[in-house]
Amino acid sequence: MTKEQMDASGDDDVKVVLLDLSHDDSLSKAGFAHEVVKCIQELREISELEPTYPVEVYFKSLDDDTSASVQILKSQEAYIKEAICSPLLDSTFIPEHAVVIAEKTYRNISNCDFEITLTRQTLTFYDKAILDLYSGNAKYANALKVYLLSRDHFNLKTEFLVGINQIKVDCIEGLPDVDVVLGEHVFLTVGDYYSQTTNNKS
Repeated sequence: MTKEQMDASGDDDVKVVLLDLSHDDSLSKAGFAHEVVKCIQELREISELEPTYPVEVYFKSLDDDTSASVQILKSQEAYIKEAICSPLLDSTFIPEHAVVIAEKTYRNISNCDFEITLTRQTLTFYDKAILDLYSGNAKYANALKVYLLSRDHFNLKTEFLVGINQIKVDCIEGLPDVDVVLGEHVFLTVGDYYSQTTNNKS
């Protein structure tokens, strides 16, 4: 309706309010992100996790077109990270050694199907940097990773903090001593690795 048509049909004593009922793509994306966050929070409650218990959260689209939901979540990355206190990671990033806490499939959430997986925080390695510590010796590099994975996660984190993001590993029999640097050779979480590699690419 044009302004002239509204003026002709309107009443001087009646105010006309126009509502835009067209589809708002940004609101749709925000709504889907909100639903995903609700599902994550629900899964945490089902798993009886304390509100502050740190986990890694993974998303897997089960739709025929997997790119649609992934692109939406990418656009809402900042909101989701703030809401769940960690980045929402693609399921392809789950390491083989990750300890899965919970996993659930959700159907027809904003017309999308997906799977949410919660794992404990997991050490992640920059393989090339680990190899360089031992001049390309893959056997030595693998032994170092096995040793670090055998360590208690909290204690290892504390050692890195005390050592200002660096620890000396000199207790593996048959291997030379090496200095392992946090954020260069190893990351305390998959989220840390993802964030750093993403920043480096940008």
